[in-house]
Amino acid sequence: MDTSTGPFIRKYYGITLIFLVTSIISPWAPMAHCQEQEPESLPSQVRRIFKEHCHRCHNGPGSSSGYGFDVLQHDSLLAKTEEKLVVPYSLKESPLWDAIQKRMPVPLSAERHDFGDAQRAVIKKWIEAGAPAYPSVSVRPFVSLHQMIIAIRDDLSRKEMTKPEQLNTRYFSLVHIHNNNQFDEEDIRYQRAALSKVLNSLSWMETIVVPRSVPVGKVQGILYAVDIRDLGWNLNLERPWKNVETLYPYGLKYRDINPEMAAADEQIDALSGSHQAWVRSDWFVVTATLPSLYHTLLDLPKSASALEQRLEVNAIDNISNGKVVRAGFPKSGVSGQNRLVERHVTKQGSYWKSYDFRQDNARANIARFPLGPLYRGHPFPELAFRHDGGELIFNLPNGLQAFLLVDANDNRIDTGPVDVVSDDKKVSGTPLIVNGVSCMACHRHGMIPVEDTLRESNALFGTARETVTLLHPSQKAIEKHVEEDKARFLKSLEATMGTLIRAPAKQKTPVTEFREPVTEVVTRYRRHLDINDVVSELYLENLESLNNEIGKEKRRELTFESLIERKGVLPRYQWDATDSGGSLMQKAAASCFYIPVIR
Repeated sequence: MDTSTGPFIRKYYGITLIFLVTSIISPWAPMAHCQEQEPESLPSQVRRIFKEHCHRCHNGPGSSSGYGFDVLQHDSLLAKTEEKLVVPYSLKESPLWDAIQKRMPVPLSAERHDFGDAQRAVIKKWIEAGAPAYPSVSVRPFVSLHQMIIAIRDDLSRKEMTKPEQLNTRYFSLVHIHNNNQFDEEDIRYQRAALSKVLNSLSWMETIVVPRSVPVGKVQGILYAVDIRDLGWNLNLERPWKNVETLYPYGLKYRDINPEMAAADEQIDALSGSHQAWVRSDWFVVTATLPSLYHTLLDLPKSASALEQRLEVNAIDNISNGKVVRAGFPKSGVSGQNRLVERHVTKQGSYWKSYDFRQDNARANIARFPLGPLYRGHPFPELAFRHDGGELIFNLPNGLQAFLLVDANDNRIDTGPVDVVSDDKKVSGTPLIVNGVSCMACHRHGMIPVEDTLRESNALFGTARETVTLLHPSQKAIEKHVEEDKARFLKSLEATMGTLIRAPAKQKTPVTEFREPVTEVVTRYRRHLDINDVVSELYLENLESLNNEIGKEKRRELTFESLIERKGVLPRYQWDATDSGGSLMQKAAASCFYIPVIR
């Protein structure tokens, strides 16, 4: 590590700050306390900057950066450690200021584009003003699991709810997030938007489905209902929800000690035909964008050829007849090797294929071998590249996008090999590009502009070169197609989440100005849990409630004592990993008058 950039790098445990950028209230998301203050205060501006540019890697103990401070916790930045990150009134003595002046964000990174002098000026003004505390998050009224269960039962019992509707309506809960004051109102809006985006990204139906808000007492925007027939899941899957509930690690029922609630649970089971008619929204967003659930719910074929058959695309015929739009370039955002992408027309819009390569592939140089892939009857077999994998992106009937990763033989794979493609932002938690979530994060606004170099810069002559020219149109023509596809996606994205992600004061803000919501939810979910998270996820009101419900010996057995006494953290995978006795969360809940639902 270069330590020449100032005392911050040398003294604060060798730390490097990493700044990352990822990337209305409708009838189903009304919450009166969502109003944002205008104009935005200086501390609020600073917190927003840190949240958008820093928090992904600097969110407390267990952070991916390896350091324990949390940029959204004011006390954490001013803590009396070996060297404070921020010294009020003193830029010179504030290591954080030194870091963002000299090193951060990383030069030439995508993050640098959105972090500059304007953001530095706000942080500078804040430190010089004494680094005043961030505004406190408004305390929301506690909502119990009891209240949510009653709300689901009452919704299923409505006179206008038909039996088929009851059997196909499923519920997604944000109650534990609402109860956790570490989530502000913006966080909750992103949670809602992510849920809607994921549900519609798993649909083969033409109509965008906005989940219906179900009031929990007087609170809106924390429980949603969807008729899964509207997503088309019932068309290709015999028992689609079974695939969801089988994986769910947080299932709970009430014990007989509370006969009213036990009866409500039984009523929900009978009306819905499911032993788990509701799941946590954040868990669903995370799990449904990963294999295998992503593949299952979207009913994705196991090969590129099978997908093309479903889309009614004959890729080889299109290539042979010059009915594709191609672009080749030396490197991409996910690979250091050259890449070639190819667009086909479908009834729903477009179907894009990428051809990706390993470094040691002798036929990977697309400037020398631009006329792949090899197929029977190929006119120039000696000039065909041999790819090692690829990403397939296609429009769903509702205009959103779906994804499939394939290997060299065009068979479906869960993750892209790191020697072919990788994700430096680690959206999936590792450098692996994982089908679903990684693709959504990268293609947050739909198709990404590409600049072709092969039309003018290839090693071919004669008829072969003319073929390249036919397949690779002008840059202007490529841009026209990309913009057309991007506009289609953004129109559907607006319909999916536009009214959900905007605060009242930002009703005119384009949907492109917001961070990608699925990435936000996945990143937050993957963070280590502190005791506040544990309390909220057990549907308890406060730490005192946890201490009352779970005795000291049991707390020690569950490893909660270190969270309470030493402000420790618990990795998410330890909380939700299941064995024959259920997950750790379920074992803890068993001490709180719940019965774990174990699959």
